[in-house]
Amino acid sequence: MIEELQQIDTSAIEELRKIKQDEEVLHDWLSKMEAKKGKVADAVFARVLRDYEGRNAALEEKARPLKDRARGEYAKLRTCIERFAKALEAATLDKEELEFRHEIGEFQGQEFEERLKASELRLTQCQAERTEADELKQRFIGVFHSEEDLALPPAAPAVRKPGAPPAAAGSVAVPSPLSAPPTAEPTGRIGEEAPPPVAPPATPKGAPPAPSPPPSGDATIMIEKPHLSAQMDDGSAVDYPLDLQVMSIGRAPDNRVRIQKDAVSRKHAEVVLGSKGYLIRDLKSENGTFVNGKRVTERLLVDGDAIQIGSQKFIFHEG
Repeated sequence: MIEELQQIDTSAIEELRKIKQDEEVLHDWLSKMEAKKGKVADAVFARVLRDYEGRNAALEEKARPLKDRARGEYAKLRTCIERFAKALEAATLDKEELEFRHEIGEFQGQEFEERLKASELRLTQCQAERTEADELKQRFIGVFHSEEDLALPPAAPAVRKPGAPPAAAGSVAVPSPLSAPPTAEPTGRIGEEAPPPVAPPATPKGAPPAPSPPPSGDATIMIEKPHLSAQMDDGSAVDYPLDLQVMSIGRAPDNRVRIQKDAVSRKHAEVVLGSKGYLIRDLKSENGTFVNGKRVTERLLVDGDAIQIGSQKFIFHEG
């Protein structure tokens, strides 16, 4: 299945990454402009603002066809990820079934060892395929504002009427450098109390449970895997599956979960699988990692824990 991933065209990602870097520079300049607005003449401020608006519009225009290409390739990737997830689930259950049959005496000796070796080999291969697909997914998301943005059709370009005044300072449509939908700027700094975490949305009273997928053939009931659910302002969630690999979180592009915000360190935190379950570790970040509103250095996660890194919130689901 790895060959399927190699057939996905990633050239648009590399071009979009360069455009996004230029957008982030513009975003930084605009922020600094606003802080120094009163130190220059209004005419100078307006002239520089128009220049940056024009550059931003040119970048958006250049990015539009590239985003169309990336969305098409991402649709192929999502199909691959769904297949990889089902294959990994099946391999996990097959190994568990084999070990269970061994415990009750059905498979013993060399027969069990051979079956176990084959089962572990298949499971390792499925895990590698899923990990590689997830890493490629993060590369796609990294050049968009969120996974939702990546899945949406391109928006029609805004047209300014001739003679219309330029946008006011701070209203320039420079994309926020965050790998999730924009959230409010964090107020929690070192020495300040972190904002309270948001609990996951409750199931409406009386609502029927979601139906389980019907089994086919010898299939077993599907089991939800451990994951972090990123909580968005609009109430939606983006899930990041947890596995045997370390899940790194931070501002640097090589993190599995990338959050491009000033309040987030380049290597901010990580989630790892320990002997008792999944642990979250703060990597000596400047603004800290919070679990259920309390700053932590290392903590064993339990189902429903609310994690906050900068302004981004996550909910841990142990599956």
